Amino acid sequence: MAVPRKRKSVRPRPGRKKRKPTPGSFKPGADPRRHVFTTQECRLGYWVAAIKHPGIREWLLLKIRIFYQRKEASNGPQEDRGCVCTCDHCAGADEIPF
Repeated sequence: MAVPRKRKSVRPRPGRKKRKPTPGSFKPGADPRRHVFTTQECRLGYWVAAIKHPGIREWLLLKIRIFYQRKEASNGPQEDRGCVCTCDHCAGADEIPF
């Protein structure tokens, strides 16, 4: 017959205490660092950067092109979003008027 062993109490290791929050830690409630940019704010930021800094504009255009090329390669080409009806107005929409 086996003798039951006494369980030792679980104690935290000496010298390891829970870290205290730093001044940069998030606290419950409103915090300006949690701000999520809206589409309009992102668009405005892009245009400001593109107008003020031509070097950044070229870099941004390159990054955007690479993003959409990779997206198209992984998802396949997007379908044409043109009109699906067969009316006379839409049938001639592909022709260039000038």
